[in-house]
Amino acid sequence: MKIYAICVVKNEADIIQYSLNHAAGWADKVIVFDNGSTDGTWEKVKELKDPKIIPFLQDNRPYSDGLRSVIFNAFKAELAEDDWWVIQDSDEIFDQNPREFIQNQKGYFHHINGKKIDFCFDLSQLDTLTFSGVFSKDIHLFDHYTPEAWSEPRAIKHRRKLEWVEEKIWPTHMGLVCSNAINIRHYPLRSVEQIKRRWNTRKGVRSEGGQLFDHWEKGDWRDYYARKAKNLVKIDQSDQIFDKVDFANDYRQGFLRTLVKGILHRSGILHCLLISVVTAITFYAVN
Repeated sequence: MKIYAICVVKNEADIIQYSLNHAAGWADKVIVFDNGSTDGTWEKVKELKDPKIIPFLQDNRPYSDGLRSVIFNAFKAELAEDDWWVIQDSDEIFDQNPREFIQNQKGYFHHINGKKIDFCFDLSQLDTLTFSGVFSKDIHLFDHYTPEAWSEPRAIKHRRKLEWVEEKIWPTHMGLVCSNAINIRHYPLRSVEQIKRRWNTRKGVRSEGGQLFDHWEKGDWRDYYARKAKNLVKIDQSDQIFDKVDFANDYRQGFLRTLVKGILHRSGILHCLLISVVTAITFYAVN
């Protein structure tokens, strides 16, 4: 089983080498698309000497999650039916080895969701803590977390007929979701300067024609993070954080949907139905 990690990055110079080196421990390739960094991120990617880490492309087109499809379509010919794609965001560290996690799952499924928890420093101390600007040196400062987990697809099984276009956040017809989610440590907030840069980078996405993120369009960066600080929980070293934190959203598919998807995917009927629909639409459009 091969695993290709998809990594789209922008202005993550303090953490990028840490996260890519970590991903190289479980992936066969970690493929990096830099979306126009101005803080030296791309240069740090190219400094890494691990042959598994591929500085694929730098392009500053307007951001959307669909940019991951550029990597998918460029490298999909290298993967077989039992191989996997894993979404590796530059500010995320998998708490469980994805290769081992995939191999240990039972049943019939096509993609795996993450259980992502935000870890950060005490945001109420925003102006008093001192940061080196290198994540590996500052990681001991990130002793708080948000008491809810977000879930979205993080591992996708490769199929010959799988399609992904840039206009879509995820591939079309990803199939059945695994009943278990993989744990992910998310470090989106890492210093005052990084927080300001993150805010300004994302706030400008809409005006550039990129993907809209409502929460970046409201208010001042200090107001936003002051509100976030009120919800943080201090880490107790004895805590099993991923066990105690609940999901903010439900990623599981209902029984009926799972049953129907399982039948369609196992039998190949789904592909036939899609061909029939496209053929019918084309026929009526022409006539």
